[in-house]
Amino acid sequence: MTGTLLQTTINPIISLFLFSVLFVVWRRQPDLLHVLNWSFTYAVAGLGFVFAGITAHFGGWWLSWIVNLLFGLVSLFTARGMQIRYQGRPNDRQLFAIYGGLIAVASWFSFVHQDVLLRGTSVSIGIIAFLVVSALALIRAPKRDRIDLLLLAGICFAVLLIAARMAGTLVMREQLDSAGRVDSFWFQSLLVVALFGWISLAILFLVRIATDAMRDVAEQSVTDMLSGVRNRRGFFNEAAAILHGNPMHRPTTVALFDIDHFKRINDTCGHGTGDNVIRGLARILKQTVADRGIVGRLGGEEFAVILPGVDVPTTHVIADEVRNAFAKGRHEGVPSSIATTVSVGVAACQHQEKIDEVLERVDSALYEAKRSGRDRVVISKAA
Repeated sequence: MTGTLLQTTINPIISLFLFSVLFVVWRRQPDLLHVLNWSFTYAVAGLGFVFAGITAHFGGWWLSWIVNLLFGLVSLFTARGMQIRYQGRPNDRQLFAIYGGLIAVASWFSFVHQDVLLRGTSVSIGIIAFLVVSALALIRAPKRDRIDLLLLAGICFAVLLIAARMAGTLVMREQLDSAGRVDSFWFQSLLVVALFGWISLAILFLVRIATDAMRDVAEQSVTDMLSGVRNRRGFFNEAAAILHGNPMHRPTTVALFDIDHFKRINDTCGHGTGDNVIRGLARILKQTVADRGIVGRLGGEEFAVILPGVDVPTTHVIADEVRNAFAKGRHEGVPSSIATTVSVGVAACQHQEKIDEVLERVDSALYEAKRSGRDRVVISKAA
């Protein structure tokens, strides 16, 4: 079996395998549209390798042109998946403009002015453009980890491979022309670049997907499914980390929110309505606290907030904003005759104090708020 036949056999099989793996992942998690696009990358790549093999044996400008279009489409799906994963949505206008240009130039050098080297060079430039778009999507992502850096390095590696192939083909043009092996050289180099470039990216895609899945599992283990905020475990872990690394001079406060007469709401309106009320308070807490602190549901109708770098007077203002917004808000299933209010306890954290110790003082302040008539904010006397 010749090297060409070996590569045109192995590459489609590998591509089909990668497509199958990625497609199965997407079928299990249909919201991961970037995975669907990456699966299309390798489905089209497999088809491209099949046509490349036919072209190698039978020749023909039409077949070469189809191979060019398919590998351009491979790059398009790669970039589209990257934009969805790292930007939230694809820029289809940009992507299809690049692809349209690639098709136009490849068609010109296939049917109007037949030149295999210029056709291959134009297609290579189009593929590089897609890879640059992919890299920019990753670079502009608000958060990146080591896997992202490896993926960026993989994209840069693919660009270098394609650029080296393109430069080598142009430099060796005269020798290849004289030997009559221009198209053969272009085809062989295409297979090598595809094998090392796209397969390397596929491995990194799979690592990225696996890491995302592990992160999601870890996130779910510390997230309260009803309210969408941190659960008790998640809140205690993050609060403990904040207090452990908190400088002595930086103020940090904790507030405890408890929905008033929640049992009566549940008994009168039903547990579904009670869940709506809990979600309502969680939504207000997240909107009001934003990125200033951590919100957690400790259990039942009780929520806690830790605010690093925020003093007691400011926390009092934040707590009052939450209290007023909650009292004025309407919750599905709760009649206007039933008031929805919340009582709040606030305390400042002392240096090297543990979260359990802070919560004891906050809970005492919350108890005082309840005892004093509810729907109010009380500051711990030890604050």
